Amino acid sequence: MPTCSDCANYTPKGNDSGECRMAGPVPADRDAARCPVRLFVPRPAR
Repeated sequence: MPTCSDCANYTPKGNDSGECRMAGPVPADRDAARCPVRLFVPRPAR
């Protein structure tokens, strides 16, 4: 299952936390289904 760290709106701020561009601080391992305001956007493949 994807996590917040797999989202294009996520910016890492530490090993286990980061910030959602839309909703503020979030844990990196939070399930995408629990994403704040349900704005999960898959990160493009590199």
